[in-house]
Amino acid sequence: MAAEERYPRPRPTGLDKPYWQALRREDLALQACLECGTFQWFPRAACTSCYAERLAWQSVDPRGTVFTYTVTHQRVGFAFDKHAPYIVAVVEFPVPGTVRMAGVLRGVAAEEVRIGLPVRAAFRHGGTDDDETVLEFVPQ
Repeated sequence: MAAEERYPRPRPTGLDKPYWQALRREDLALQACLECGTFQWFPRAACTSCYAERLAWQSVDPRGTVFTYTVTHQRVGFAFDKHAPYIVAVVEFPVPGTVRMAGVLRGVAAEEVRIGLPVRAAFRHGGTDDDETVLEFVPQ
């Protein structure tokens, strides 16, 4: 992949290392509370539902639905500007708790996107300037 097509390097924290490792394996993993069973995104040191500190990373079904989206026409200086207009979607996953993740939605025309559109995770290997795998979405 040419350097101009790569996303800017993510700035992982210690809490999200398992997430990035899972993406490399083409697995979508989220934090889950071992006390109440609630899933959460983004990673935190404690459960957002019951405040327990017993959390584990668990694989989840990579299918979800578009909760909301925007079609970006304005260049903002990122590597994928040459693909404008492009779609950024917030996808909701059917897990205990409310989990929504944002990412680029590919493989669908802007006029065909709608709230409730079924999508699935797509894993873009080498998608950053340090060869990290990034999460994108495509229609099911």
